[in-house]
Amino acid sequence: MAYPAYLKDQGTLPILHEGMKNPSFLTKQKNDLFIVTLNPSVADASFVLSSDHKNSSIHFPKNINVNVNVVLFDDKNVDSSLDIVLDESANVRMNLIHLSVANKTIARQYRVRLGALSSLELNKGVFAKGSLQETEEFHLSGKKGFLRYHTLYVGSTNDQYIVTQTVTHEAVDTDSRIENYLVSSQDAKLEFLVNGKILSGMKNSRCYQQNRGVILSDNGQIRVDPKLYIDEFDVEAGHGAAIGQINEEELFYLLSRGIDILEAKQLVLSGYTEPFLSKITNESLNKVLSKQITKKIKGVR
Repeated sequence: MAYPAYLKDQGTLPILHEGMKNPSFLTKQKNDLFIVTLNPSVADASFVLSSDHKNSSIHFPKNINVNVNVVLFDDKNVDSSLDIVLDESANVRMNLIHLSVANKTIARQYRVRLGALSSLELNKGVFAKGSLQETEEFHLSGKKGFLRYHTLYVGSTNDQYIVTQTVTHEAVDTDSRIENYLVSSQDAKLEFLVNGKILSGMKNSRCYQQNRGVILSDNGQIRVDPKLYIDEFDVEAGHGAAIGQINEEELFYLLSRGIDILEAKQLVLSGYTEPFLSKITNESLNKVLSKQITKKIKGVR
């Protein structure tokens, strides 16, 4: 794997491999699946999963309370999967960051399963370059499972992102909240299908989704199709989408104050980028990702 220099320089994210010895986690290969199991006593962990691990699984054992930074780095065309499994009463805050080298074709399936009384706050940033197709499945399989999912997708030049998200409430008194923040620069095209499902009998469940997108050029595109499938009366559910171009009046005001065009766009976009960056408490990684966002907006490959 060609390790990205901008991650190597900050020196806190090891690349995982089979049998790696680390007090924070255990790694092993089982058939074609690369499995990462977090140590129940660990409070913080950070690592890189490369495209060499075609199919991976991250397992959070019962009662763990942990903060995790995971970088998915693809330096080749890949068709892969990532499973995230939370056992009963696991409490997880995860930053999941997807980076790649230029002009790759990437397909990835995410499968996330939450056990009873488990909580997952997932903050995902996608800055891949090229063609990306994702299928995300979230299964709230245990009573009182809680999912808070916040994303930031930044596409640039001729990037094409096609994403299908599906949250299924499979137990009573479960709660899911999705917030997608989407940015299209240059000729980037982003297409999202967002599904929320509450199965029959899953009473007292709550399913919400919110989608916001901003288009920075005449040729950029963002399309969002939110849907709810509700088979139970005693629930709460709602969705919404707001897509548009950058506010010209705000931009003109900033330019009139002597601010250059790139900085002005970044200020206007801070409402999209800051909710994501504010959750990256690793200072070095935060700086790295801020630079990557700036490059994407500028169209640097």
